[in-house]
Amino acid sequence: MSAAQTAMRLLITGPDLTDPGGVAGFYRSVLPQLKNMLGADFIRYVEIGSTARKHHGHRMPDPIRVKAAARTFGPTHALVNPSLNFASVARDGLISRALTQRGIVTTLFFHGWDLGFEKQVERFGRLPFRACFGGAAHSLVLARQFARSIRAWLPGMPVSLVTTTVDVSLEQALHTEPPMASEEGPVDLLFMSRLVDRKGLIPTLQAMERLKARNLRVRLFVAGDGPLLESAKQLVASFGLEETVVFLGYVSGEEKLKLMSGCQVFVFPSTYGEGMPGVVLEAMYAGCALVTTPVGGIADFFRSPDMGVLLESDTPEHIADQIESLVSDRSHLEHVIAGNAAYAMENFTAGVVASRLVDHLRDPDNNALAGV
Repeated sequence: MSAAQTAMRLLITGPDLTDPGGVAGFYRSVLPQLKNMLGADFIRYVEIGSTARKHHGHRMPDPIRVKAAARTFGPTHALVNPSLNFASVARDGLISRALTQRGIVTTLFFHGWDLGFEKQVERFGRLPFRACFGGAAHSLVLARQFARSIRAWLPGMPVSLVTTTVDVSLEQALHTEPPMASEEGPVDLLFMSRLVDRKGLIPTLQAMERLKARNLRVRLFVAGDGPLLESAKQLVASFGLEETVVFLGYVSGEEKLKLMSGCQVFVFPSTYGEGMPGVVLEAMYAGCALVTTPVGGIADFFRSPDMGVLLESDTPEHIADQIESLVSDRSHLEHVIAGNAAYAMENFTAGVVASRLVDHLRDPDNNALAGV
């Protein structure tokens, strides 16, 4: 390992790696790659948050624990992973201040993005936000629309656009050939998400009712759990869609792999405050065409019609029209499926994402967005 490679001693703060959330999943995949690139002795991952406290019995407040880790590890660089909500900004703002006051070059990686809290910061909280994070050297965001806010709140700070990654277990286990839709059989659609408002489940089911009336040969598999499950099942029964809509509940592991790799279209008409939905990247990697809204970072990489359909609205009629358009041309659908699998492999695997992350940490000015 060269002297240039060993110059960085990187401290990362993040959730317990057993946590089911997206940030923990990101580091489960990327952390081994970072250790390979920088050397295991030059990486220190400090687990913070409620899961870490329960799992490890931590009693010390997170900011104090991070300060203690910084004293013993002696990092040159730090990567702090806030989400844009009150609790995270309050905690991670204290952590960022503690690290920057020690002269540690600190990068902020904003994952979750609460649009309601964004409005509160814009109206009332620019100065407190700057007090929390103004000492950091660099910010990473998952969407250009988020970069505009960070630049307004933290003037002069370089801001870079990054992505999340495909879950490492999916990367290792999935087949190399994406599924193709036969001319004779139905096209299998997949909706996979927490079943909550604004994720797009209800308009997807309403779109399926319209597709049934048009005699389009499609099936929908719904994977996930949440407060909308029972009302969604009742809606399906009222539409008479029991034979074409299948509820699977929460899926993981081998079951998730088989499900993703067996479907041809991933339907995600979310209007939720998304960052970069990992499930969308995983669906592409598994070989699914996309029918999705331009939420969060999706709008920054999506190419229509090469990757599927970027919805202009989340109305059931529009969703139904776009699904019908996509699946009616089986030749184009196969082209999209193969292209999405290749694109995800080139851009969203853990090794690729980790390498780009290191580049951003080493040279934030050169890798920053020139305009948003």
